[in-house]
Amino acid sequence: MVVTLTYPRSYGKKRLVCTNNKGVKIITKRALILANIILILTLVNPTIAESPFKRAKAVKSEINGMRKDLSKAFQAYEDSKIKLEKLHRAVSNNTAKLQRATVDLKRSETILSKRINSLYRYGHVSFFDIIFEASTFNEMLVNMDFLIRVGKKDTVVIQKVKRLKAEITTAQKHLNADRASQRVNVKNLKEKKGYIDTKLSKAKKKLKGLEKEIKELSKPKPLPSPVQQQITAPSAPPAATSGNYAFPSGSPYGYSNDWGAPRGGGSRRHQGNDILAPMGTPAYAVTGGTIGSSTGGSAGLWITLRGDDGNAYFYMHMQSVTASGHVSAGQQIGTVGNTGNARGGPAHIHFELHPGGGGAVNPYFFLTSIQ
Repeated sequence: MVVTLTYPRSYGKKRLVCTNNKGVKIITKRALILANIILILTLVNPTIAESPFKRAKAVKSEINGMRKDLSKAFQAYEDSKIKLEKLHRAVSNNTAKLQRATVDLKRSETILSKRINSLYRYGHVSFFDIIFEASTFNEMLVNMDFLIRVGKKDTVVIQKVKRLKAEITTAQKHLNADRASQRVNVKNLKEKKGYIDTKLSKAKKKLKGLEKEIKELSKPKPLPSPVQQQITAPSAPPAATSGNYAFPSGSPYGYSNDWGAPRGGGSRRHQGNDILAPMGTPAYAVTGGTIGSSTGGSAGLWITLRGDDGNAYFYMHMQSVTASGHVSAGQQIGTVGNTGNARGGPAHIHFELHPGGGGAVNPYFFLTSIQ
């Protein structure tokens, strides 16, 4: 291999290139040392030549891509769950409507049946008998008005019976369609949960490999002694920090801006962000503060963190609580689960942020800032 190096005419006070009596250029000792350094960096230790920090950046990009994929999968699951909740509500409404219409129909049919029975029993009494048996003109008018009102009432009852029967047929049709959709959506929901579980499992394995690679990249690479004498290895970049805050969940995780999404079939709105992570993943205190915990209701097992920053943080659907009293930012306080109304679904933390301990606000931008 022939390496041709071009240098400036001078380097400080010493020339790097000189010429002998025959006009042949001679490379000085300093130039040879620099050439050796370049060759060693390029051939002996190529990982340094390409910069380990570039690979670290690529690894970080892979992790972020993995989180985005998990977020999309979980959002698709949540969308299906919302659709199913709406169907549950529609089934409930149509069932109630069907029951009311059935009771109303029975009442109207009873009235109509009595009227028909009355007409049958007194069928020999004609319209003219009632009119002309009146002793006075006023009595005749009263009798005529009575007959007209009876006729109208009969017509109303008959029309109501017809309308109620049509309503019942329609309600039953909608109910059957909603129940069929329910079955399909329950199946889809189970499939999506299986897909998420598989994706989480793969992400967890992949993350272990990436973390191992990051550790390897962080180790200083041994260099031959001549090079060690000539260059100083660049210092590692500082670790990413987020002030006094830590992300609530260990990796792998995924989350999306699902604040305000309908819950309970549209009867209420989501008051936080769901952070998807494998069952049993460590959950961390976002900041220093005092831990409290409770269980029951739709939240299942949940943790309250009264932060030293004056804010309150809620962690719901936890699998376990592992800390009490005062904790530091980044300290493990529990594990991710699916308790409460999340039972049967993917494990996740329902995370809420309450500034100053007041009402909940969208925590999405807070989470992205500390990720």
